[in-house]
Amino acid sequence: MFECGLEIAAGGLRATASGVAVGPLVFVLEGEAFPEEGWRDFPVVVLGWFGQAVAGLPESGAVAVPLMDGPYELRLTSTDGSVQVEGIRRRRTGEDVVVRCGVDLAGLRVIYLDVARATLAEAELLPGASEDDTLALAAAVERVMAMP
Repeated sequence: MFECGLEIAAGGLRATASGVAVGPLVFVLEGEAFPEEGWRDFPVVVLGWFGQAVAGLPESGAVAVPLMDGPYELRLTSTDGSVQVEGIRRRRTGEDVVVRCGVDLAGLRVIYLDVARATLAEAELLPGASEDDTLALAAAVERVMAMP
């Protein structure tokens, strides 16, 4: 599998009137921002889903993580300790793989935990943020940390 750099950038959260934390959320695969540079989404929610997906990879082999805004998702496929990460744009007529790369599962865990812990710390201090979303992200972080 082709190895590439994977980065996840999040931070600068603010809570909406309904308590959802919004802010930048960009996945960088092969040096390319996905979905795009400056993308704003729901990092606490999406990183919670992403963490649950990472933790479940050894058993499931493949999982999709939707982004909340737009027709985008990340598809993670695990084989023999490596993970192929694909940035997908869904269309009415199908889907396009916008970018893909491979990373080892241990490296993916480290990358995820770095950004998820920082996002969790920020969300816990954010006035008006959803406690349910924050607790779901905390559970995902714990689950990834408990992976063998």
